[in-house]
Amino acid sequence: MGVTMNFQIEGNCDYSNAIHEIEGAFIYRSLRPWLYPDIIFNLTTVGKKFKSNVRLLRGLSKKETMRLYPVIPVITRENDQEFKVLNHTVGKGTVCAILFTALHRDPEVFPDPEKFDPDRFLPENCAGRHPYAYIPFSAGPRNCIGQKFAMMEAKTILACILAHFRVKSLDKRDKVLFYPNITLRNAYPMRLSFELR
Repeated sequence: MGVTMNFQIEGNCDYSNAIHEIEGAFIYRSLRPWLYPDIIFNLTTVGKKFKSNVRLLRGLSKKETMRLYPVIPVITRENDQEFKVLNHTVGKGTVCAILFTALHRDPEVFPDPEKFDPDRFLPENCAGRHPYAYIPFSAGPRNCIGQKFAMMEAKTILACILAHFRVKSLDKRDKVLFYPNITLRNAYPMRLSFELR
């Protein structure tokens, strides 16, 4: 945004380090055409480190925050076949609304759903969970085309901030009110404190 913040200088952040190493791996690979096939690249030291860094970033992106506050609050889809839900028949061609804020707070899938608990997304806690129980960017062939860009953008900004600050909300969860629009928006400005690490 035209302002030099120097957040990353002498920083020690696994997340930002992984991003830098992934960038380096892209350049390294692009200059060596013999590494273009995945089967060869994945056998190299750089390829193995690349896969490890990608796993780290994907694991961190699950952030419980997107469960509680998905970017898009609701989507609609027209179903192409009749189905039953809660003993009701929904006819073919019906336009159905999927409310993410309700879906992600289903207590059968996410016990104590209002509690912020990133451990919900550890591999052992995800095992057996329906793949569409958590879909902050929608899912399937019509999911958000900007999903990967948005997640990389958010991760980069967060890595820059968290490398140098501890961030705390000055308001309790029940005071953080939001309303649905094209994207989910907070009703009042967020009050945060930033403490230097």
